[in-house]
Amino acid sequence: RDDHPVRPDRTGRLTRSNPSVVTAFSCQVHCEDGDPPTVYVIGEVDLSTRCRLAEALGQAGRPGHDLAVNCAKIVFIDIGGLSALLSAAEMVKPGRLRLVGACRHLAVLISLLDLTSTHPNLTVEP
Repeated sequence: RDDHPVRPDRTGRLTRSNPSVVTAFSCQVHCEDGDPPTVYVIGEVDLSTRCRLAEALGQAGRPGHDLAVNCAKIVFIDIGGLSALLSAAEMVKPGRLRLVGACRHLAVLISLLDLTSTHPNLTVEP
């Protein structure tokens, strides 16, 4: 359910009507409390935006508790973004980091690098 639709602002960047959304270049991140807490990521995650993602994951995640990351609206993610996700997986151990709605290129990257073997608490969910 999305009560805060994404719309382009005057500069063409995607924005939400929700003030809890953090906009950094072409990446947006916001968190929702719940069980597990969920971090929603929208747009591109690269070297210039990965710190925002890492910050949101650090704020939402707690050691020993599951954390969900909704990846359904990620259009690009590079190794910097992947590194932020892996750091979050380490942080929440023994809880799980659930990548929900992972786009094909993210799922393939995780599979090619065999990251679910090296990070067994990392799960990729369609």
